[in-house]
Amino acid sequence: MTYFANPRLHDAEEVARKGGRCAIGGERPDPTADPGWVRCPLVGEDFICLGCCYDLQYRSRSDEPLGAGSPFAGIPASAPPASLVTACLDHQERLLEAERPSPGRDGALEEVRAARARWTAAHP
Repeated sequence: MTYFANPRLHDAEEVARKGGRCAIGGERPDPTADPGWVRCPLVGEDFICLGCCYDLQYRSRSDEPLGAGSPFAGIPASAPPASLVTACLDHQERLLEAERPSPGRDGALEEVRAARARWTAAHP
């Protein structure tokens, strides 16, 4: 099981008060069901749902090619998906480095660094 980098969570009521919706998936906050919302650097620190955050983390660490089904393909940004993957890996690394050392956190940090090395080698 993948250990995810855990950004600071915001509750659905806070997002709803600001008139927000997931900047990537488009979902509206549901205070009765949402596990949390995070501010994502890929969309200018706007709110995204935790599910999208975890999808991005998973895909940025995988060896799967980025295609039309990639969660990075729908991010409204001027940067190409390769730059977004690098930015996501950088953000994960910063979050994991800030956590207290543990076997899960240490393994995830190695996974992020290995993913960055693979990505850099494949996209010089």
